[in-house]
Amino acid sequence: MTDQGEGQNLTEDVLEAVEEQATDEPEVDPVVENDTKTIQLRAQTATELTPEQTYLQQIKADFDSLPHLHPGVEWIDVEKSLQKDPESLRKLGAFNAKGHKMNVVGEENGEFIFVSAWSNYEEVSPDHRNITFDLEGQKLAESKGYRPIGNAVSIIANIMGVKEDEARNYLADLKFYEQLDNAIDVKGGAWLKTDKTWRERGDAYCASHLSLLCGSSRRLADYLSARTSFRAELRVKKAA
Repeated sequence: MTDQGEGQNLTEDVLEAVEEQATDEPEVDPVVENDTKTIQLRAQTATELTPEQTYLQQIKADFDSLPHLHPGVEWIDVEKSLQKDPESLRKLGAFNAKGHKMNVVGEENGEFIFVSAWSNYEEVSPDHRNITFDLEGQKLAESKGYRPIGNAVSIIANIMGVKEDEARNYLADLKFYEQLDNAIDVKGGAWLKTDKTWRERGDAYCASHLSLLCGSSRRLADYLSARTSFRAELRVKKAA
């Protein structure tokens, strides 16, 4: 039987052993600790991109994926131009958020020309498909019992922040569609820029891999399908 004095000595011995063990634990090198924190901070910062950086990252990825679409155009020049024009960058980002994959098709008059470069209609957001050319076409379709989601001109006007008459100018020109069609395998139809005279007689340009011209007031069922979207065009001034 252990008396009270022995019990007290045993307790003191255990406490001393615990204190010695704690003292023997290796100290953390402050330099190593700081380096670790710096690496963690950098990793965290790298994942927290600004919206502008995200837009640029996506545009560069699409730019690099189709080098034959813009021969002679250097990404460094495109990037510099977009950085100096954040409003255009934001608008390109808005189109890309809907699957348009805006890409450079060339340079004219000191401007880079961006066009919707999606290859398959399924890449485009559903609310940018099953649409007519403009509001006039939408009303005509609805009068015939069809149910279009909307129309290309109104969608563009909303993204660009302009009136519908001006929004028509942001539809891609037919020549750029032909260039795109030669560069990638296009699946699906797309409304394109249409001159005033052609539109006044009830027609509008709609391009697909099989046909370059379609009428907006004829065979409405063909155009009001999930296979029909539009191709936008946006020009960005080349930075000096």
